Amino acid sequence: MGFTYIAREVRDGQYGVLLPNGTWTGIIGEVSQGYADLGVGPISTTAERETVIDFTAPYYDYAGLQILIYHSITPTSMFGFVETFDGYVWLVWMAFLVVTSTLLFVFHFLTYKVFSTKTKEEKLMSLSDALWFVMASISLQGPDRYRISFSSRVLVIGFWFFCQIMLATYTANMAAFMTSKRLSFDIKSLADLNDQNTLAYSALSGSASETYFRRMTAIEDRFFEVWRNMSYSSTESNDLTVWDYPLNDLYTRIFKEINKTGFITTSAEGVQRVLNERFAFIHETPMIKYEQTKHCNLEAAGEIFSSKPYAFVLPENSPLKKNFNSKILGFQSGTFLNTLKEKWWPDTLNCETEDDSTAGLPLNNLLGVIIMTSVGCALGIIILALEIYFYRRTKHKLQVCFTISFSFKSFVPLQNDLIPRFGFAFFPGSYACGLLI
Repeated sequence: MGFTYIAREVRDGQYGVLLPNGTWTGIIGEVSQGYADLGVGPISTTAERETVIDFTAPYYDYAGLQILIYHSITPTSMFGFVETFDGYVWLVWMAFLVVTSTLLFVFHFLTYKVFSTKTKEEKLMSLSDALWFVMASISLQGPDRYRISFSSRVLVIGFWFFCQIMLATYTANMAAFMTSKRLSFDIKSLADLNDQNTLAYSALSGSASETYFRRMTAIEDRFFEVWRNMSYSSTESNDLTVWDYPLNDLYTRIFKEINKTGFITTSAEGVQRVLNERFAFIHETPMIKYEQTKHCNLEAAGEIFSSKPYAFVLPENSPLKKNFNSKILGFQSGTFLNTLKEKWWPDTLNCETEDDSTAGLPLNNLLGVIIMTSVGCALGIIILALEIYFYRRTKHKLQVCFTISFSFKSFVPLQNDLIPRFGFAFFPGSYACGLLI
């Protein structure tokens, strides 16, 4: 536009609110008082501000207010079923299984040695059998039955009770864990924000949001005065006489809570409090969208309210207004402003994909179970192949031994008993061939 400029920040760090003495703070005050020739920033156009300054043509339309809250992103996890219990719980559970298996083996071994009649039907439970008994009990499928003593049965009954409680707890925790991931923070409006007591909230000091809540509170106070005058000073023939206040005092209660919490001095402070505390920040939509491009855990809750466009601020009757309006309108007719919006407020963010289970349990959450089951099947197949391999190898050795033995004997001369006869013979119970003389 052919002029030079010097840029500096406003001294009090505010956009501008009207004080009770009739003066303005922030950018509005400095431009109206002649300390600056131009005010640049996300400055909302309001009728009150236009009484002391001039606005250029809007460069951003419909920039309203929204509620900024923290949104915890829960990514999809293939092994989400493991997260139901803490790591220490799993360790204690595994340790309990090992201890129970060992005790069961010791009990059965002692009772077998002391009380056993050594019948064919009776079988000594090995440590692997005890471990298999315990693992089968966890699945509630039922293990193989053994003749065990009364003491062992008491031990098994206690372990079965443990299995029932742990499985019921796991099922309940799994259901609660999956349900909690589907629930979102239920704040959709200012009324929801006011009804909850978990999050503290506030707005930016010296901004259009502060002015908005001050004005809405003042309007509710005036409505209350009108209703009170109508109700208490009306005659019997007046149809407007009521004892219950028919309107809501939402903004009065919100503004009271904001004053209790304290106004936020800078946007960065409000964003950090949302990220680090249980806090909600009532802020302007374009700045919320920009912060969301830097922090994936931020969410804009509710609909936009108090929509106003952004514009630059000029002193009244400024000679720059015509040139600024011409340039801004030229940008709006082209793609320049849209290019800037796509740069600073992209539609797609590079954030981690959230576990959205509202339409049902996604397959990705069950991949861990499928992988573990597949690994078990694969191990079973590998072990089966190894058993077949070693069995065939052992059987092949037996056949070779017998073949060599028989073949060698068939060629031994049997003319008289004095000639020694040599041959190979297989010794049962071993994997070797011996030389017979």
